[in-house]
Amino acid sequence: MAQVTSINKVDLFNNIKNRFDSGEIFTNVGKTLIIVNPYQMLPGVFSDEKENMYIEAAKAKTIMGYSKYTKTPPHIYEVGMDTISQLLEYRKPQAIVISGESEASKTETAKQAMKFVTYYFAKEGVSGNSGSAEEVSLETKILAYNPVLEAFGNAKTVRNDNSSRFGKYIKIFVDLAKKCIIGAYMITYLLKKSRVCKISKGERNYHIFYQMIK
Repeated sequence: MAQVTSINKVDLFNNIKNRFDSGEIFTNVGKTLIIVNPYQMLPGVFSDEKENMYIEAAKAKTIMGYSKYTKTPPHIYEVGMDTISQLLEYRKPQAIVISGESEASKTETAKQAMKFVTYYFAKEGVSGNSGSAEEVSLETKILAYNPVLEAFGNAKTVRNDNSSRFGKYIKIFVDLAKKCIIGAYMITYLLKKSRVCKISKGERNYHIFYQMIK
């Protein structure tokens, strides 16, 4: 987007629309990634193969430097890989901030960002497991708690059947020497508590109440 000749609102939106019409839901603006919710399944957009592509591209950049042979298309995996690279190189905390309107696909984007980060460290680092085949990996546990938390914080609105009515700040701790995840915790904040006792017309309470009754 930063390479667009004319920088104005019309051309910027037109560029995003043209990319979306050609199946490109991701657009870069420098370090910022714009994502347009396609409201449909797009096969191959999120996959282990694509995760490996961004990991291998990052390795090539480290060895060869940036070139036309190592450029990768905009993607949330690219943001995740850039975050990991910055963490490993500068050894300072990094953050991925995801924002947008309702139905912008923030929840799915956050899931995919976490999935990539955990996938990378599970693949490239030294596992923290004791070695038991039955033991569930820490990376798997980090990803598995999301659906449980969403039951308490997601609800049907007039615009979205599975809308996140809360904000969450997740911290993932990494052993830089072993390049592995050693822990994580989440702070839930800005939960829309008024929904518990007062629901707007056409909306529902938090999923957990209906699940418990079921």
